[in-house]
This record gives sequence, C-alpha cells and structure tokens, in this order.
Amino acid sequence: MELPRITDLAARQAIDSTRLFREFVRVRRELEAFEGSLFFKKAGAYEYLLHKVRGVIHRKGKRSPATEAERADFQATKHRLKARLEILKENVETNQRMNKAVHAGAVPTEVIEVLTQLEQHGLADKSVILGWPALYAYSQSSGVKLEGQKGKLLASHPDALRVLIQSPKDGPADLLRQLKHSLRAVAEVEASAVPHSLWWDLNVRFAPSMPKAAAKTKASAKTRKSPEDGLTAAKARKVMLFRVKAAASQHATHTDAWVKLLGRAPTYEQVVVGKTGKMAVMRTLDPKVFVSWEHARQLRRGTCADSEQTEQQIRLVEGLLESSMVATKLDDAASEALNNEVLALAAAGEVAPDRV
Repeated sequence: MELPRITDLAARQAIDSTRLFREFVRVRRELEAFEGSLFFKKAGAYEYLLHKVRGVIHRKGKRSPATEAERADFQATKHRLKARLEILKENVETNQRMNKAVHAGAVPTEVIEVLTQLEQHGLADKSVILGWPALYAYSQSSGVKLEGQKGKLLASHPDALRVLIQSPKDGPADLLRQLKHSLRAVAEVEASAVPHSLWWDLNVRFAPSMPKAAAKTKASAKTRKSPEDGLTAAKARKVMLFRVKAAASQHATHTDAWVKLLGRAPTYEQVVVGKTGKMAVMRTLDPKVFVSWEHARQLRRGTCADSEQTEQQIRLVEGLLESSMVATKLDDAASEALNNEVLALAAAGEVAPDRV
C-alpha cells in the first residue's frame, strides 16, 4: 500500500514541536504536585506547617528543621517549575503557529479540544481514544500523510468521538460540565458506567459543520444588533445535552466485555498536531489491538457503507506495522492471545462496539 509522506519541512517541524510539547506537558504535570501553598500557623503553644489546596487545609506537622526544609524545598521547586513552564508555553505557542504554516498536522479541531480537556482534568493518562482517531496518532509518529491516501480514510468533519475513561470518583462529571461550558462544537455527550469496573464509556457527538456560505452570513451579521441576538446566543448555549446512561442499558450490556478488554489492552501514546497547529497528547489503542478490534467490527457489520473505508484503515495500520513505522507492545504470543480472546467474544455473541 502506497504511503505518501508529509513534506520534509513539515516533518522536521512536527518532530521539533511535538518534542517540545512533551516537555511542556511533563513540566505541567510535575507542577501539579506542588499545587496550593505551604505556610506556618500557630495553634495554641505550637506552630504547624499547613498545606492549603483548593480551600482545603492539611496539617503537615509541627515546626521543626525538617518541616522548614520541606517548605523551602516546596517553594523553590514550585518557583523553578513555574518559570520553566512559562518559557515552554511561549515556545509552544510559537511552534503551534509554525505547525499551521507548514501544515504539520491534520487532526480536527474538535478532537484536539477534547484531548486538551482530558489533560486539564488530569485524565489524559487514564483515557483511551477509540476508533478512527488512532490513525492520526499512528500517522503523526510515522510521517504519513493521510490526505494522500486513495479513497477517503477519514471524514473531514468528525461526527463523534468515543473515549474510555478510568474515573474512580463520581464518574467523569467534572469533565462533562467542563465540556458543556468550553466546547461549542459538542452537541451531546453520553456516558455509560461499565459494571464492576472503574471505566466509563463516553460518546461525544459534535455539532454538524456549518457551510462556508452560512459562516460568512453569520460573520457579517455580527455588525447588526437586534433583540433576537440575545435569544439566539442563549439558544446556542443550550445545544449541549448530557445523558448519563444506566449501567444496565442495552448499549452498556452489549459492550461491557469489549470495553473491559480494551481497557486492559496496551495503549499507544503520541503528541498529535491539529489543523490549526495546536497540539495535544492522544492515548489510543495499540496498533495491533486496533486491527483486531476493527476486524471484529467488520465481522459483525458485514457489508455496509463504511466497510470499504474500514478495510482501508486496517490495511494502512497493518502496512505501518509491517514496515516498522509504528511499534506495538504486543509480542507474537500476546498478539495471538488477543486474537483468541476477540474470537471468543465474537463466538459468545458479544457485540463489538461501534467506533462511535
């Protein structure tokens, strides 16, 4: 299968910018451990070191050389990380503009926004993106140009995004609320708890893309003021609809076995670049897991509208694996065990979940 590559200029820019973004994410995550402030406060005859985080105060111990050293180290490390993060942030913003200029990425803006929210909620390393977006991660690391493939491998505007999230608390409630307030492109989010596990299955549906003519009309209308403007804006903010589905729903019972399988399978992590140049970390399926899962979907769906497209996607990933342009964490024995488990699920009549 012919694998057209991005230009050398775009490849060099993508390598440099994604390496920089990884460092930016690493420092930001390290800084999260130094959230809040440490200070001493008297309580009766003693003075204690307190740690205040988001309005909650934790007592660290009585004042002593050890607690004084702990406070000094906390402040020094936090100051160093914040200074480092500010420098990296400026460099990331510059590189994102360069990414856009040389067309270093192709990930839809909607997907980048969801990935950004996962990172900001500390869920990036606890989530797995399912289905078609995996091709963006594989192609980003290998320098393959998806737009150059024969046929249409991916839709120009995504309809939905499927995400598995490991959330030990009250489910992804905070994330859902944040999506509601920050992502104008999201029309609906369905969240299903997977029984007897910490996994949640999210289906994020995006609003239909606006035709260019309509977008121009909307832009020109901004210069006109009318009483209806406020009502229109209010209506637009209510487009978001969230539905938390019961664990015993038909959708959940059909996919529980598959979600648990995918949740414990190895993952593939890559910094991806969006069409606008913005970057985000994507954790998706290991390429061999992707192939097995998509083959299972093909067996279930048979001949359908997207079967040819899915077959092309499978062939692309298999080609990347054969040419060592992407790497798998599964050895031959683990790969055979995975395929046997997939076949066992299919034989048991378990429904392989649609990608979205």
